[in-house]
Amino acid sequence: MNKTYKLKKKINFLYIIFSSSLIFIIIYKCYLLFKLCFSSLLFLFTLINLLFYPTFFLTLLFILFLL
Repeated sequence: MNKTYKLKKKINFLYIIFSSSLIFIIIYKCYLLFKLCFSSLLFLFTLINLLFYPTFFLTLLFILFLL
């Protein structure tokens, strides 16, 4: 009886650790995806500015300030 209870407790503990780490990994992957999208948007923004606006340097400074 006591051994089974300890085993169940251990399995429950491992399950909690596994599920929390899985949630953390999912959140981290979402963060990386968001970061990638944000950097590509900044890259597109700088390209458009480089092509169309003469004040590209000021915009670049502004972007560097944001980062």
